[in-house]
Amino acid sequence: MKIFVVYIVPLSAGIAAHLLRLHFDFCDTLIAVMGILAGALITTFSQLANWRQIFKADKGLRTSTERWLFDSSIAHILAGAYSAVLVSVITLIVMVVQLPGSPYLSPWIHRVGSVVIVLLSVHVAVSILMALRNLYPAHARINDVIPLLNEQDNFVKISAKLIVR
Repeated sequence: MKIFVVYIVPLSAGIAAHLLRLHFDFCDTLIAVMGILAGALITTFSQLANWRQIFKADKGLRTSTERWLFDSSIAHILAGAYSAVLVSVITLIVMVVQLPGSPYLSPWIHRVGSVVIVLLSVHVAVSILMALRNLYPAHARINDVIPLLNEQDNFVKISAKLIVR
């Protein structure tokens, strides 16, 4: 399921952008948004990596599940930041190619650039969603969140009851 979401959804969005012949007229805004988002994701990556190091040195992450939740979240955040930086750079290139000096190259580059921008932008969103999906269970396990608020423990208990029946 995760592989489908991380790889197929952005690819499908890129194909849809190609078929719909999307044309961006707000490239300067997109550069600003993705630049800010990349900075926020890099900061988040730094904070999560720091927490991971503190947990490792202080009391240790108790199980491999806790380490997996942190490490997968960190990987998704870093991948999203990388894609956000790429979107900014590609958008800048598409904007430069649209200048009047290159009339023959401009439509082709802009169309390919639009597809890549959509593909990578969706990858940024998917990466954030995949990271968020693992962050709360990691928080709940490490900080011993009460069972009522810990959806993962509730899921395990409900699943165990269904299996026993």
